[in-house]
Amino acid sequence: MKKNNTRILVQRGKKNYSLKIEEIAMFMSIKKMVYAIDRTNEKYACRGNLVRFESMLDKRFFRANRQFIINIEHLEEFATFEKVKIQLKMRLPGENDAIIVSQETAQRFRKWITSL
Repeated sequence: MKKNNTRILVQRGKKNYSLKIEEIAMFMSIKKMVYAIDRTNEKYACRGNLVRFESMLDKRFFRANRQFIINIEHLEEFATFEKVKIQLKMRLPGENDAIIVSQETAQRFRKWITSL
């Protein structure tokens, strides 16, 4: 996958799908598996790790922490958390746990969010 790709191949059960990159709200890593979460909060399995996806995605995406890469187009809000961290809320239906950006990454996040 190159940075200018518009789609990504994913799996759900035994079926394969070709998702548009802009439809993906975030990538999430759970127990060494990576999932693409689309704008309807559907979860699809992906091949590879977050480092691989991070290097292939364009500037709309940001590596929030070890577990998440988010798409700014699906970011609902963010706020300071514990004075130095940032708490993100994604624009997804249903339950939507907060994503925490660490103190070390918070400055890069602020720079990224204002540069778009």
